[in-house]
Amino acid sequence: MDSNTHSTGRLIRGAAGRLDELGVVAAAVDGLAAQELNGLSDAALAGQVLGLRRLVDRLEGLWLQRLAAVDGRGAGGADQGQRVGSTAAWLRARLRLGAGAAASSGRTARALFGGPLAATAAALIAGELSVAHARVLAHGTQELPEDVMVAAEPVLVEAAAGLDPPRLRRVLGSSVSGR
Repeated sequence: MDSNTHSTGRLIRGAAGRLDELGVVAAAVDGLAAQELNGLSDAALAGQVLGLRRLVDRLEGLWLQRLAAVDGRGAGGADQGQRVGSTAAWLRARLRLGAGAAASSGRTARALFGGPLAATAAALIAGELSVAHARVLAHGTQELPEDVMVAAEPVLVEAAAGLDPPRLRRVLGSSVSGR
């Protein structure tokens, strides 16, 4: 029996015998980590660099989606059977995030998955926007009235597709200050 196949098989079975999606992702990452890069052509390697970046952004979008759900339920700490004061405190303790990064992640998660930026959230998960773009939109629109955000979001998502995050931030800053 191949020990890698056996260990992967155990990794992807959850308590109820269902396939565990995170185990499947972990097994795929393990496969990529074991890949010999010298055997790849330049085009294949460059393609993987671009593809992996898109997947990282999509995965971060899924992480933010689930973070918003944990935050909404007040479930931070449930992984250890505890209640914590805040989702940010839980992130700081469990992931060793700095205070600013933990708070920013929570704000971004709430804006995308608990607020009016549903199209931005969907574009992030689909791999059409980077997490950096989504953060710019989430933080740059937080002071806008909800009806303005809803009306502006399609234009902002389209702009994000053609601008790097610093340029998007400048465009957003000038449009917000020009209201």
